[in-house]
Amino acid sequence: MTLAVAATGAPRQDWDDEIRILLLSLGWRLQGAMVIDSIPVRNPTLDALGLLGGRLRSGVWRVDVSDADPGLAATARLALAPEPN
Repeated sequence: MTLAVAATGAPRQDWDDEIRILLLSLGWRLQGAMVIDSIPVRNPTLDALGLLGGRLRSGVWRVDVSDADPGLAATARLALAPEPN
């Protein structure tokens, strides 16, 4: 799901909210919570995208999180693509 959101080219600042909305749409809940902000979005895929986005070097994303990162979007699309026959 994280890759699908990243593949859209959405700005990084929107990823957590988009992932939360998708999880809620699929029926996922955290102790019955319906409040979107209360659902944490943490997973290894998001961590890997953070590393690719430069977070390890600086502790923050290397680009402004309000900007789309075409490289991260392309990487996510490639990861989602079926293997060629």
